[in-house]
Amino acid sequence: MKIFSVEEKIYRGENPKGFDDLLRLRDRGIDRWLHIENGFQRLFRWAFGAQDWQVRLGCEYLFMPFSNIRFPQQYVLEWCATRIESHRRSGSFGGIFVCCKHGKDRTGIVIAYWRVTRCGWTPARAWAEAQEHGMHKFYLWLGWEQKFLNMLKNKKGTE
Repeated sequence: MKIFSVEEKIYRGENPKGFDDLLRLRDRGIDRWLHIENGFQRLFRWAFGAQDWQVRLGCEYLFMPFSNIRFPQQYVLEWCATRIESHRRSGSFGGIFVCCKHGKDRTGIVIAYWRVTRCGWTPARAWAEAQEHGMHKFYLWLGWEQKFLNMLKNKKGTE
């Protein structure tokens, strides 16, 4: 499992695949897991991952249902960005890990939204970062880039 640092105490990557991956997260000081995945996939992940994460490792598990095809509604992105930002400002010593199945597409759009709405980035810069982290070209075909830019067209950015 690859873990990428977004900034201090904020990490992104693919879903943990087993208890060893959860231990790696904990050993890096990550104590909160923001899992963005569709509800059906979550049932399988919960069986081995989230329960261990919360009960055996004493960490917090947050879940937001999130389609891998339909562009998310703004309240979904806002909920995720709020969780990331509240963790960043909490003074907690641990980190937050944002992930989806592959750690590229849904994770990319959540981090991009957080970058624009909380860090002052321009939507274009945040979208470019998502692509640098492997967002699939398929999402361009689905119109995600234009939907993202339209959603945030009134955000000017501070760069």
